[in-house]
Amino acid sequence: MATQKQAKSSQSGKSICTICEKSKPLNKLNFWQSESIVNSNGYLHICSDCINDMFSNFYKDKRGFGEDYELNGENIVFDEITEDIVKDVCRYIDLSFNYDAYHSWVNHVIKNREEEGSRKINKVFGIYKSKLSTTAKQNGISGITYDYSDETETTNNSESTHKVPKKNLTEEMTELKEKWGLDYDDSQVMRFENKYNFLQNNYKAKTNMHIEALLKYVRYTVLAEMATEADDEKKAKVWEELAQKAATAAKINPSQLSKADLSEGLNTIAELVQAVEREIDIIPILPSFKYRPNDALDFNIWCYVNYERHLRGMPLCSYEDVYKFYDERKEDYIEQYGDPYGIFTGDTTLKNRENIKNFIKVDKIEDGGE
Repeated sequence: MATQKQAKSSQSGKSICTICEKSKPLNKLNFWQSESIVNSNGYLHICSDCINDMFSNFYKDKRGFGEDYELNGENIVFDEITEDIVKDVCRYIDLSFNYDAYHSWVNHVIKNREEEGSRKINKVFGIYKSKLSTTAKQNGISGITYDYSDETETTNNSESTHKVPKKNLTEEMTELKEKWGLDYDDSQVMRFENKYNFLQNNYKAKTNMHIEALLKYVRYTVLAEMATEADDEKKAKVWEELAQKAATAAKINPSQLSKADLSEGLNTIAELVQAVEREIDIIPILPSFKYRPNDALDFNIWCYVNYERHLRGMPLCSYEDVYKFYDERKEDYIEQYGDPYGIFTGDTTLKNRENIKNFIKVDKIEDGGE
């Protein structure tokens, strides 16, 4: 039964989540409806945010991912491990596990990830709850507590109602095992893949030999980590030594990295193009200007413009002409596009303008000017 604290809160139109202990409005968005006898007000005693976090934490724990891993609709893998995780969460919150709803959930997430421009799904388990409610209404299911869960998946000779048959849900894992080796279990393979994806974006593989060396490094590093976690120092040392040799072959040891590698710098147009090809959004790749206290872009532009005019035998322009043009273009840009990427955040140009004028005036006097 609900606690007195919950009951009082429910009467006032709010409920307190028993995990995060936050008081939230009692509605379907914050608290999902429940038929469980432990929820006397008809709503789950755990808020939807905490349930989604619970699913994400179970997923990371079973697959051996670190705390920094962020589960979403783009990277979730649908296999027997994920199916078991859904069952675990359903058991925990007394919610029915239904195979029709499960496959409808899988179809929805896969379709969303394949559609260009679709919104990324962050609250992954919430989609399953929505599909369960829809399935229950369509099929006239009498209850959605865990006691009404499907024990096994039933099949018949008629056309399947599942767009993605269960046998296809492990295809992605099969491909990963072909990549990493059939002798490794699902948990190891997922840790290999996670580590590989983390390193690959910044790894400049010149040949297939470099790629193979990176794969070996990832295998040995993950196996060393797992041996350490199991308190097997002897095995961990062996794997670490193999990982070190593989790192040298892959040219990813710190001593082999250039200053540009360590600072994530881009030195050539080719490197910029390569980086763009590896990213979904170009904005994080484009060069950005970071202001320092004494920077003044309009002065830099003025110096460059006058350098060009001097080479062409043209009279020099005034600093005022340049910064007026700079101010006009900046104002037009912000008026049209705003500043969503913080291009002008920290701009020191205006603050330094009077100092620049004084500097120019003193410089003219020293050169014999007015």
